[in-house]
Amino acid sequence: MSMSVQDYEVRDHSKQGPALLGMLTLVESMQDKNVKQFYMVAPTYPYQRDPDFELYEFVGISDESFLELRSIPTDPLLEPVKNLITARKRGFYDGESQSNVRVMYSVLDGVNATNALTRWEWIGEAVTVDSWAWVHWIHCYFAIQTIYSLIVLFLVMYHKFRSGKIWIGDPFASVSTASILMRGILVLLSWVIDNFWSINEYAMSRAAMITGSQTVRIHKEVMHADIMVVFLSLTGI
Repeated sequence: MSMSVQDYEVRDHSKQGPALLGMLTLVESMQDKNVKQFYMVAPTYPYQRDPDFELYEFVGISDESFLELRSIPTDPLLEPVKNLITARKRGFYDGESQSNVRVMYSVLDGVNATNALTRWEWIGEAVTVDSWAWVHWIHCYFAIQTIYSLIVLFLVMYHKFRSGKIWIGDPFASVSTASILMRGILVLLSWVIDNFWSINEYAMSRAAMITGSQTVRIHKEVMHADIMVVFLSLTGI
């Protein structure tokens, strides 16, 4: 039997909180190719000294990487059947508006007896929330400026070619040092509005990579674009 502390939700009753989850694996023979697993949940943990366990059966995995469980009442005539979801969460957050959390679950159904007794594998996916991510759309404005300059260049080249001349101009002639500095200032302003969350995520991701710990999933392309704009701004000073 394996036990872990996890978060749970009973959405039908608007209940949520910490719970003690016990995973009971039934192994009749070490030759078993498909062991059975049952779940015990104590939703009153840690508020009661003696956990009040309830028996549940496995239903499936939700789109949010939660275990979906259905209760097995001791008296079906008096106790209703409850649908509960639970998962183990690891990560970091800043209030409710910004978070980077890995939602994980452990399932032994369909596993042979040897692996069930020797391995405890956690599966899941990262869920990122950033209510201020829209500030990074500033790069779309930069892209539109660049695309507009390229369109003008190709139109001029086309008309020159039709008049019998071959001319290739500078597509970035309109980009000045002042405009590059302004882009850098706008990116720095977006960091301030975002409460430096994207930098924090990137730093945590790099730290996890260097230390070899659990991978922190991020949208690194956004951070690379920010750093490139700031770097070009600094070189233009």
